[in-house]
Amino acid sequence: VKNIALEDKSETHSSPKIEALLSYMIKTGASDMLLTVGVPPSVKVSNEIKRLATVSLTPADCELYARELLANDDNGWEKFLQTNDLDIASTYPNLGRFRINFYRQRGSISITIRRLFDRLPTMKDLRLPEWIKDYALKPQGLILISGPAGHGKSTTLCTMIDIINTNRRCNIITLEDPVEYLHKHKKSNIKQREIGRDTGSFEKGKSAVFRQSPDVIVIGELRDRESFEIALRA
Repeated sequence: VKNIALEDKSETHSSPKIEALLSYMIKTGASDMLLTVGVPPSVKVSNEIKRLATVSLTPADCELYARELLANDDNGWEKFLQTNDLDIASTYPNLGRFRINFYRQRGSISITIRRLFDRLPTMKDLRLPEWIKDYALKPQGLILISGPAGHGKSTTLCTMIDIINTNRRCNIITLEDPVEYLHKHKKSNIKQREIGRDTGSFEKGKSAVFRQSPDVIVIGELRDRESFEIALRA
């Protein structure tokens, strides 16, 4: 663990503003930012945690960060208080889009922020083999993308959706928690449904999807037996 300086920070004995933290995350090229009580804000660079050279965060600091990050999410703070776990994706002008996870540990709030990119990743960016394009463009079938956290499942899925969107004239419906990458309509029509905002749950969204004339169904998570059964039925 290394300590690194934050150029744009608040007064010496207070925690940095959330906008300064997000800006610094971008400048360092970090994949994630970690906000937790008892240590300074930290970033992950090349999968190594580096702590900022600023004060350790207090429970009040982390609660303030959570409230600020949830300010534009309808009932976000109330949802978090009910569940103690919450995922959102949010766009900040001049900074970009971020996926943010809120959770509790030892009675305090912790936050993990992952930077998302406006430009959709290409197969070349991800070093994916060419045969993946052939699979993505098949008219029927079930494709499962699996692997450990942080190993590129979401970006691989995003790229495959873009391949279909670019090359086929079809109706694509996604169920995501949260919506990370924003797709534009190309040859296909694409509807991105966020769990908790556009539909109550994965189960409700999947049950309704058959009435929405889908040609391609994208399920962001397979979390239980019912989810697998619906995916197989589709």
